[in-house]
Amino acid sequence: MPVRNRTSEAVPPATTIPDVHWVDVPGATFVRGAQAANADRPGFDPLATAPEGPPREVTVDGFALQRSEARVDQLRACVQSGPCAGFAHLPAADAPPTRPATWLSYDEATTLCTFLGGRLPTEDEWELAARGGHTVRFPWGDAPECPYRTPRYVQAREARLRELGASCPKLFDAMLTSNDADSMEAVADATWMLDTEVIAETCEEVRGTSRAAMVTAFVDLADDLVEEARDKGVLPPACAFEAPRSVLEGRPSEGAGFLGMAGNVAEWVDGRWSDDDDRRVLRGGSYLAVDASEWRTTARQPSNPDVHLLDVGVRCARSVSR
Repeated sequence: MPVRNRTSEAVPPATTIPDVHWVDVPGATFVRGAQAANADRPGFDPLATAPEGPPREVTVDGFALQRSEARVDQLRACVQSGPCAGFAHLPAADAPPTRPATWLSYDEATTLCTFLGGRLPTEDEWELAARGGHTVRFPWGDAPECPYRTPRYVQAREARLRELGASCPKLFDAMLTSNDADSMEAVADATWMLDTEVIAETCEEVRGTSRAAMVTAFVDLADDLVEEARDKGVLPPACAFEAPRSVLEGRPSEGAGFLGMAGNVAEWVDGRWSDDDDRRVLRGGSYLAVDASEWRTTARQPSNPDVHLLDVGVRCARSVSR
């Protein structure tokens, strides 16, 4: 999808706004949403959930979208000028200026976008930009690419390992004393994906063997499980950020020129969760995602508009004159 980059020249009454990098997105008609019921029908994605469907054709007029999420320095300018002075959470004095502005409620995100000369993007607009004019599951393509693992995944996996340790003490002793870090990571991922019964069965099968043979057995099991899970796109990508990155460091969406549209911070969009549910919508997932499915271009997350979360920000849009 061809785009044209430009920088905002708008200046508020009291404070100069740090550069807002807008990317023009041409109007288009595309199939929005996904479904997991029929591989032969449009919008098929085995990880799709009901709120993503049904897939339907939508037409979007041309618009402009921020290349990255709204930044800390832009929020500070809004605070200094007044509109954002009453926000519930203000950036810490040492917060890097190019980090995404977070802890924003829905109304606060709207206020910040207004200050920057824009508005919240619609869901149609956000999804069109994330796909880059293509039918892709993630902003960069159809596969998660990086096999695993997000920070929250690592924490949950370690808790699970402690829980299962008693089922195979010899194996876990081997893990703790091994110098083969890669093998131990593979074993850990295997145990995360296995239930207690399978762990016990595998331990019984290799009982009496050497420590090396026991580790090898679990590594082989891990390889099979990881490959199967990767094919399904269900493992959290290793390219997840340990914390919100500078918006200047995000990974571009292929063909569209946007940064961090998946897995940095979740982004408010304009609209309600459904016709009979007044909650608002977050898109793009965040660095706290447990599963890569949250990062798909069609994934939607409901949220109370009044919440303030450390992994939620906004990417502003604005209309373009025809």
